[in-house]
Amino acid sequence: MRRRLAPALLLAAALLLAARPGPVVIAADCPLDLSWPNYGLIASVCSDQNGHSKCCRYINAVLAVSSAMYANTTGTLGVPAQFSDACIANISDTLVSKGILPTAASFCGLGIKIQVSYQCVGMATILEMLQSPNFSDVTRSCATTLSDDVTCKRCLNSGLSYLRHLVGEQDNVTLNTCRDAAFVAFVRQGNISTVDTAGCFFSVQGLSALQGNSTIFGRFSYKEMKKATRNFSTVLGEGQDGTVFRGQLNDGSVAAIRRVECSPKQSQHEFCKEMEFLGRLHHRHLVGLKGFCSTRFERFQVYEYMENGSLQDHLHSPSKHLLPWKNRVQIAIDVANALEYLHFYCDPPLYHGDVKPSNVFLDKNYLAKLAGCGLAHHSSSGNTTPSRTPVNVKIQATPGYVDPEYMVTQEVTMKSDVYSYGVLLLELVTGKPVIQDNKSLVEWSRELIGTDYRLHELVDPSVVDAFDLDELQVVADVIHWCTHRDGAARPSMKQVLRILYERLDPLSGRFARAVEGEEGYYYCHGGGRVKGKQAGGDLIGFSGDAARSWLPSSSSTSRSHCSRSVLLECNSPEPESSPAHGNAAFLA
Repeated sequence: MRRRLAPALLLAAALLLAARPGPVVIAADCPLDLSWPNYGLIASVCSDQNGHSKCCRYINAVLAVSSAMYANTTGTLGVPAQFSDACIANISDTLVSKGILPTAASFCGLGIKIQVSYQCVGMATILEMLQSPNFSDVTRSCATTLSDDVTCKRCLNSGLSYLRHLVGEQDNVTLNTCRDAAFVAFVRQGNISTVDTAGCFFSVQGLSALQGNSTIFGRFSYKEMKKATRNFSTVLGEGQDGTVFRGQLNDGSVAAIRRVECSPKQSQHEFCKEMEFLGRLHHRHLVGLKGFCSTRFERFQVYEYMENGSLQDHLHSPSKHLLPWKNRVQIAIDVANALEYLHFYCDPPLYHGDVKPSNVFLDKNYLAKLAGCGLAHHSSSGNTTPSRTPVNVKIQATPGYVDPEYMVTQEVTMKSDVYSYGVLLLELVTGKPVIQDNKSLVEWSRELIGTDYRLHELVDPSVVDAFDLDELQVVADVIHWCTHRDGAARPSMKQVLRILYERLDPLSGRFARAVEGEEGYYYCHGGGRVKGKQAGGDLIGFSGDAARSWLPSSSSTSRSHCSRSVLLECNSPEPESSPAHGNAAFLA
């Protein structure tokens, strides 16, 4: 058996990597508006291992539409060259902060193949392109609505013919840049929706978060809550925090509606303010708040509906659905993403305070999302290092998940969440309740984690024949660090996520290998994979990776405000596939 790295060494490596200096990017340096896209849909597309090309089309379309908006006031083809680097960095940071894989920008060639400064064969302005030979043919062919297949094909064929005459046998980067420039010039004429035109040009749908009739975050009436729940008859579950109903809203969408017990310590005005604050939190791995209802005697929270229920149900319910090892690993990564967002990408930073399986929910594809953010606490100082600004508050934490330091200090920090995350990770591996026979799961596990030859005894018997020992060793080390009694010795969620991405995440690994093998934009370091074994047979790994990937850290993402501009990111359905238009060079 390969001996695993000492936790201190691996943590030290993570600290060094996370601390590497990077360029300081001021968002104001980039003049592009990036608030409008449906990032939730884009994140979903980019998480599909078979959707790399589609992911790149969405990212390309976002930049082209944003550049077209900018061109409305400047008349230029893209941003000036002096803004290009700042925009590329800001766009990359924005994509990661919205839950899109860190490797997607590299894979798609952001800044190389996909640019924001559209200098095309000497043309730098819209007027120059409009006056170029044969562009009038594009204008005529694309002058009508492009929503149907016939008109879209006619427009694309005309555009492709124009580009071939314009650039000849140039490389794909030049062709792609001039295609984007042609898009900006065409939509600048103002007769057709820019987003609708992008749907045809880039073969994407649902690009804007403002499209469609889906319910946007708002306030519902008591009558609407009663109607949605069929007079409160559609009970999904009951707990100490209230009753949850399945509801169908007026727009036809399904939601989880939670009836909240009214607290005498919280006025109706305070509840509304809290809901408006939570409405600004949106990330692919947070359960989306769609709205709320508040009356004198009743309060409701309206959340996106999670088809596969809570992680608690899957781990401990008598009728539980067994979770394969690969799902457990991915759930661990998903929850780490959510906590990293709360700790580092919200201003002020947020600490959840009650991370546990009953607050983790799974959608129809077993994508994990963290709920219970109504319990979140924030640093009033806005310090960029949340651990230095603890919050002294009484939390509704669950026994077994509570940070031992909190029991003494009554202070919540981001390291409190890290401890709870470590316990949740241990519960994912073992399938055991957090407290059993009056003994905590953490204490029970310490001897096994500290002994290589007994490590496999940690694993839930339902998956004992189908896990990867190398991955278990990494997870065990992370559990050990996260549940350290001394908060200062625990890693941050940035460091945890970095390690999980580098050592465990099969999807990011595939993205990085695709980049190395297909595009050459990103170089992956790492040696060959060594499979672990135990007596009794081979351990079956789930990822099939040929190599470990040394991935870019999500810690490179700059801290941002929790914007309320896109409130339906996680709720938009996967669009139906656009018809294949057959113009690969034009759509590439």
